Amino acid sequence: MSSATLPADVSVVDVVLPHEVSGVAHARRRLAAYLKRFRVAETARDDAQLVLSELLSNAIRYAPPLPAGEGQ
Repeated sequence: MSSATLPADVSVVDVVLPHEVSGVAHARRRLAAYLKRFRVAETARDDAQLVLSELLSNAIRYAPPLPAGEGQ
């Protein structure tokens, strides 16, 4: 989905992560900070971080890295 089709109050953040386990923790921290800045409830932040961790962990485990080595 391009940012042109998103509602005006939604922002898009691009993050390039390494195709390794350390990228998961980095992504979790970035997401937590982002959601906290927008005053998302702590329980919702925790849930979002859990979903992100599962998605990224599965991508690292089952998908090959991109040619440049990024996990984007």
